[in-house]
Amino acid sequence: MRAQTSTWSRSPRLTASRCPTIATSLLDVNAPRSHKRGAPLCAVALATGCRLLRFLGIRRRTRRAAIVPASAAVNLGHDGSSEATRFLEALQARGMRGHSELLSPIGVPSTLPEGRISQDCGRVFAVLPGNRVLGRLEEQPWVLEPACIGTSHEWETWDYFRTLLMEKWWNAYAWEYWRFLEPPSPSRASGVDRGLGQLTALAKKNEWWLSDAGAEAVVSMLDEHGFCVLDNFLPETSAKDIAQSAKAAWSEGRMASGLVDQGQGFARGDSVLWVNTQDPASAAAAGTMPKHGLSSAAAPELEPVLACIDTLVGDILAPRLASRLGCVRTRSHAMFTCYSASDVTLKDASGSLREGPVLADGNDNSQGYLRHLDNVRHLTGHHCGRILTTILYLNEDWLDQDSGAIRLFEVDRPLQIRSDVLPRLNRLLVFWSADVPHEVLPPRRDRFACTLWYLDREADPSCVAFDKAPAASTAAAKFTASGTQFLD
Repeated sequence: MRAQTSTWSRSPRLTASRCPTIATSLLDVNAPRSHKRGAPLCAVALATGCRLLRFLGIRRRTRRAAIVPASAAVNLGHDGSSEATRFLEALQARGMRGHSELLSPIGVPSTLPEGRISQDCGRVFAVLPGNRVLGRLEEQPWVLEPACIGTSHEWETWDYFRTLLMEKWWNAYAWEYWRFLEPPSPSRASGVDRGLGQLTALAKKNEWWLSDAGAEAVVSMLDEHGFCVLDNFLPETSAKDIAQSAKAAWSEGRMASGLVDQGQGFARGDSVLWVNTQDPASAAAAGTMPKHGLSSAAAPELEPVLACIDTLVGDILAPRLASRLGCVRTRSHAMFTCYSASDVTLKDASGSLREGPVLADGNDNSQGYLRHLDNVRHLTGHHCGRILTTILYLNEDWLDQDSGAIRLFEVDRPLQIRSDVLPRLNRLLVFWSADVPHEVLPPRRDRFACTLWYLDREADPSCVAFDKAPAASTAAAKFTASGTQFLD
């Protein structure tokens, strides 16, 4: 697999050469004790003698093993005891080691990156990116729990841990995320690289996606990989106008916290404003109000944006992907979002930068948006109507070091990366709402976007009919409107 070096996608240090899909540990904990690689008899004897001295209350200085530079995001350390060995073997036997690596061989006590070990580390500890140390793993109730990211009970699990552990619930999430995060498969990486390279070459011309070659490239990418990136999507003035509208809404305090928008609000750290060419609230039936106290407003400059995305969906994608888009009947109101800047830098034990979720200072919520699906019908059977997600990014001069990518995941391997896409101005990202799990990584600059969903349900206060809808004259999926609250 090649490293991702393109301007649209990157997965730092998650390459086949640097971070193998199956990371190799420094020793095999299932091997016979006398044959364990890196644990010769002298090391075992030394460790046994040290434990005896501690038992007798005699303290002596012990030279701990130096850290072995590791490619894994999670590095497991231990005190060299037989109890630590049994715990690590239990992790291995249950398939819970993931892609973690040991900081030192069995029987040789590990050290923290700072060169000191704290008594709080217990028998076994983990060092996560950002030098986050999870101590006393052998005592934590969540360490041996089965992985739940990507399951139907995921949010109930995190909500339970949040109630039980308060702000320390993040330890359980980070423990699972970083152990099982893996790079794209070689076939996916090469296919995405090839497809996006073709799209980039075509995007040098205005309205390139309306040409036959552009349309076929877009459809091929979406059909094969579940997502597509369209750079230079709008006329430049239209892109800048809508970006200015979103930034003004943020600076004037008209956006409301996205945390109140759903039950698992702790998963997200954005602020949102629902918009349309007319204020969605005033255009809806009398008495209809934004859901859960969210805000809405009119944004007349949205008109050319809606026209272009409607054309893409109705005239380009739907005729060629009729089996998937022939049911689309309505479009949601537009959602402006802002993720405010974060100054957190994540480094692993070897000092290499990592990209991943971050907990906000002062509360127990994410600074980005944790991995989720826009439509969970394949997980729970609940169908919200969303078929296609479209996100227009509104950030000028966005650089790699600004972070804030949207990370797209596979479905069958919940933490295998499909691609990372940076939120650059006039870039439209399109993906299947029910088939592409994704997360928003914390940005180092304020990050703006405008999101629209295309749905297979009838018009109601949360969505509107549009002229190019493929199923405008056919029956839509049944959907029960949410009373007088119009925002999903």
